[in-house]
Amino acid sequence: MRNTSQYKKAFSLVELSIVLIIVGLLVAGVSAGSKLIERARISSLITKINDVKSATTTFLAAYEEPPADFSNRQSFWGTTNGANGDGDGLIEFFAASGVVERNAFGDLSDANMMSMNNSYSSDAAMEQRHIFDILNISSANLYLDYGDVYHSSSAGGLSVSSTNNHIILNGASDTGMTTVNYGVLTPANAYSIDKKLDDGIPTSGKVRGLDGYVSSSYVTCDSSSTYALTTTSLACRMSFQISDN
Repeated sequence: MRNTSQYKKAFSLVELSIVLIIVGLLVAGVSAGSKLIERARISSLITKINDVKSATTTFLAAYEEPPADFSNRQSFWGTTNGANGDGDGLIEFFAASGVVERNAFGDLSDANMMSMNNSYSSDAAMEQRHIFDILNISSANLYLDYGDVYHSSSAGGLSVSSTNNHIILNGASDTGMTTVNYGVLTPANAYSIDKKLDDGIPTSGKVRGLDGYVSSSYVTCDSSSTYALTTTSLACRMSFQISDN
């Protein structure tokens, strides 16, 4: 009599098909979940940008000068939390000479128009904590400036002669942002933000994509006036014009 115990039962085609379907569903679920998280982060970032723009516009309406550039801030809030700006209407984070204005978020906080999670320092213009929470990138931050002067020529930055104040989203290797500006978004995500807020073109309009520093060199965020959508690295910084003119 044949000993059936010597034979091991194999999976049938139906059973293998069921296993493969379950694995496929799990993989699809993880992928869909990751996309949902990414979309939520982008949505939160857009909300943050709009909040900063609204607060800055409100500050300008109330005090007739933008935050950080406010020439009478010490009369309102004392000398502890920052110097007066020069009142020329431009937020000069990277001023070539004269007053360096790096207290925009400090001014917005003192005016009760926006909370700031950073302690006051020479870089109180930077909003780091909220941006880190949104993007989960430790170097990511926002600052306000009239033009992305520091790397304007080598990294597709804004014109130094710009007369509009901007919100700059970028990554920094140090808290003073004196060395390099890292990218914090993929070109696809940068395009998504630009498309929702402006024209979807990185080199025109009020929202622009800026080349970001990745590893040891700058990586192209845009190519021929379009975002480099095939690039998967964090190649992009962004700028958002505050004024409507």
